[in-house]
Amino acid sequence: MPQNGVLRQSLKQLDPGVARSLAAHGGSLALAGVRTLDEEAARALGDHRGALALNGLTSLPPAVAAALAKCPQALSFAALGAIAPDAADALGSHLGPLLLNGLRSLTPEAAAKLAKRESGLELDGLQSLSEPVAAALATHRGTLVLNGLTGLSTPAAKALAAHRGVVVLANLRGVHADTAAALRANARVLFPERAVVPPRHDDGKHPPGRAGKKSG
Repeated sequence: MPQNGVLRQSLKQLDPGVARSLAAHGGSLALAGVRTLDEEAARALGDHRGALALNGLTSLPPAVAAALAKCPQALSFAALGAIAPDAADALGSHLGPLLLNGLRSLTPEAAAKLAKRESGLELDGLQSLSEPVAAALATHRGTLVLNGLTGLSTPAAKALAAHRGVVVLANLRGVHADTAAALRANARVLFPERAVVPPRHDDGKHPPGRAGKKSG
């Protein structure tokens, strides 16, 4: 957190008066101890002009999401394990980066709502990605970070390659050649080359360009 930020881990509940006081702070604001938030307190926090991290929230009602979406800077919800389509739709109007790194699952409907955003979207908690979810996320225009993915099917890769912004897949591994080819169709999809599994040659033939040397 920046030096001018406020970190309140011990704060478990947030009434509207305290929320208004905290929102007046000009720097980033992290309230990791807050587990639930009512709409009135959310409206007060929505007036905050700096980055806002509510990494203790385990639920996000649509009205609360809509109020928080007014914050113009980054929003982070690290403890949110799932998000309903209507809450995702409410966050679609948020203009800053959105970090939902606690999500363990995402429906195609919720993915489509989140994809309406044009700013950065981080979903590092997702460890798998179905083709329908990949296709929904591909309509997103900002930077998409999916660093929780260690594997990806070829159909999902083809769908994701239609994304119009940068896609970061820093932890992919064991990617087969056809999947890698699908991802490489879009130069803005970034993944480590070491993730690609070399093709097997079980017929005893040498790979192209690697002909065996004659002995002697």
